[in-house]
Amino acid sequence: MYLWDSALERAVAQLAVLMKVVPDASAIPWDPERRSARRDEGALRLNSLDQRALRLALSLRRPGDTVTVLSMGPPSAAEVLRTVRAVGADRCCLLSDPSLAGSDLLVTARVLAHALRRLAPDLVLTGSESTDGGNGAVDAMIAEALDLPRVGPVRGARWDLDGAQLVISTDLPSGTAEYELTGSGVLAVGEKLGKPLRPEPGALDQFPLASVEIWGLPELSLPSDGYSGGDSPTTVVSVIGVPGDRHPKLFADGTPQERVELALDELRQRLASAPPRLTRLPSGPAARAVAGSVVLVTGEDGRLDPSSLPILGAFPDSRALWVGAPPTVLELETLGRAGALYLTEIPGVSPNDPPSVARSIEEMLASAPHPPVAAFVGEAYGREVAARLAYRRGIGMVADIVSWRLGTEGEILWEKPAFGSAANASISCATQPAVITIRPGTWMPTEHPVGSVPDAVPFPSHPRMPGTGELRQVSTSIDPRGETGELQTARWMLLIGMGVGDPHALQSLASWVRSLGGAIGGTRKVVDAGWLSPGAQVGLTGRHLAPELALLAGVSGSPYHLVGLRRARVLVAVNSDPAAEVFRGVDVGIVARWEDVAPFLRTGLSAIAESLTS
Repeated sequence: MYLWDSALERAVAQLAVLMKVVPDASAIPWDPERRSARRDEGALRLNSLDQRALRLALSLRRPGDTVTVLSMGPPSAAEVLRTVRAVGADRCCLLSDPSLAGSDLLVTARVLAHALRRLAPDLVLTGSESTDGGNGAVDAMIAEALDLPRVGPVRGARWDLDGAQLVISTDLPSGTAEYELTGSGVLAVGEKLGKPLRPEPGALDQFPLASVEIWGLPELSLPSDGYSGGDSPTTVVSVIGVPGDRHPKLFADGTPQERVELALDELRQRLASAPPRLTRLPSGPAARAVAGSVVLVTGEDGRLDPSSLPILGAFPDSRALWVGAPPTVLELETLGRAGALYLTEIPGVSPNDPPSVARSIEEMLASAPHPPVAAFVGEAYGREVAARLAYRRGIGMVADIVSWRLGTEGEILWEKPAFGSAANASISCATQPAVITIRPGTWMPTEHPVGSVPDAVPFPSHPRMPGTGELRQVSTSIDPRGETGELQTARWMLLIGMGVGDPHALQSLASWVRSLGGAIGGTRKVVDAGWLSPGAQVGLTGRHLAPELALLAGVSGSPYHLVGLRRARVLVAVNSDPAAEVFRGVDVGIVARWEDVAPFLRTGLSAIAESLTS
């Protein structure tokens, strides 16, 4: 760990990068017999966020430092992993054995952590999530396994002047934060860091398959229990492709005003006839199966997280978990109306210390009858606490669930999007509780009668003891642009793409949208260009929303953007290219330049927007 090199007059660092080889999302290579995705055939590629983690590791490498890539998958992944050697990694190790097939989050984290102990790196870097599963949990599980602090999503990092500390910048929904890491830690890299590196021409030819080390069971020397695919507490029961269920109607003829008028007529009809797309909550036996679950309702600021309220309403007779300073009277009343029957307070631990929060919740669960579910908001903070808790207790975790149902034997089958929402997966969990995360916007809050304020019962905290790394937040920068409206709760919204062409037009657009009770969001490219704040990004790695109406202006239509609006009731797009990809995923399309139709849309949409927000 940070061995001193007298010739360099500083400590040298060993950096490990965890990389996942993922299948082409368009193929959905599901094997029903193995109940897992086939990663030994078809098109394979490196997970894009993991590639950004490698880019960061190589930028941090100094003379004497080494960068080792560690991956887990079938032997065929070695062909794809040659790329990491071609772009500069010093070493690449592939953990591959038939017994590892079908490993879930918990077993994958155990195996990778076991291999990392053998490599003994000073820093572990990986992507904040994968494009096939979208779980965003393995990095936090590994941090728990190695007793390390974790930080993410990372947008940049550099050594300080002495080379003894790492200065790390991360994204927040409302801006950025800066941390100092002393010692070892886990960095979960986000998409804002930059594009993945590409090999120079001919570089790949210098690295044959033999340049990727294959570690099987003999090399790994895994423990006998809990380290094979068959030991996984969660099992993927099925993966079913999701066909497009929108039927676009395009308007490309006539003057810009005529196209808008025809499109608005079609929009009114769609709004009147299209069913809501919010996930329906199960009832009857399926609802009773999750009664008495526990839900973490505080965010890392120690106050009530509004995104937790729909989760409380989804599980009958639920228990709210509150970390930090006591709730206010208003917060207690809000929890009661949302459906919380009980409240457990854990006052003696800092809410923004996920390891200590997870440890305290573990102790609370161990002291009472096991609830069927421990549920968390599926954003960065909730996912880390959930992942650390699942690893500590050795229980199953399912991320990003949108619903559940009962199987043929009465077991709970958790439903979640997979392969960039091109499919739905059904997952069973053999442990009780099951740890789950739910993306905000999946369900609407359930209002219960006023006056059912939950009784608060304190529980002692169990802070994490200091480990081999120390993470300290040194600054927070709030984006001056702030949020562009209440995206999470807005009934209608305007989604901006680069096709709008001019960020200066946003000021008047934002005023118009807000005056009608709407909100403004944007694609990743718009946010990266600085037009909107990070909290306004909509898509796979941004917000997932469910407005009644979303108007997409100058959006190209990448599936990774549109997945964030999968639950929108009606989508309208404006794009000058009649073959634009966006027109395949919306309800109404206007083929025109945004600047030509914007005045007519602003006039015509005003009455529609007012009716949605009244």
